[in-house]
Amino acid sequence: MELKDRVAGMRFAHRDVQISLDGALVMEREQAMADLANANTQLRVARRELAQAQDTEGPDDRLGKSSSNPELEQAVDEAEAALAAAHAQLADLEERMRENLVTFRVTAITKDRFRELQVAAAGDPTKTYSLLARECVRWVNPDGEVEQISAEVWDELEPAMTQGQWAVFVDALDEVNITLGRNRLDFLGRGSRTTQS
Repeated sequence: MELKDRVAGMRFAHRDVQISLDGALVMEREQAMADLANANTQLRVARRELAQAQDTEGPDDRLGKSSSNPELEQAVDEAEAALAAAHAQLADLEERMRENLVTFRVTAITKDRFRELQVAAAGDPTKTYSLLARECVRWVNPDGEVEQISAEVWDELEPAMTQGQWAVFVDALDEVNITLGRNRLDFLGRGSRTTQS
């Protein structure tokens, strides 16, 4: 294949990133994770206390002929119920988070277009990334189709984003436009361990 044919078939790197549009759910999940960990601890403690009490009982109790630990057994039952509730709460939150996730595809552009945007931003890094995002970022709809984001939507989305959400875009923009292009490809050579037969 001729070089000009390969150049004509060049493809640009891209990266899909997900952003939650409901930051409150992220905080709620952190609390739910803490609640789950606490419920696990409480159940372990309740089971240990019951086991220790049973070890001190007589043979009839150990054979199950009588129960002298109704309070401890109830504590285990309650701890198991609390753990099940914590799992259910976490599962519900994670499902709601999935429903609020939006997938964006960040695709590289040519170096000339990259430079044009830098010039248009007059050397302002913040403005540069804003222009880059509008040029490189697309929305992946629920059917998996990649769609252009209108200027109107961008004008609402960008100022509403947190610094952390915006950093996801910035990192991906750097990755596809700069980092991936700099990656060494020595591992594809004949002497590469991964390609030796």
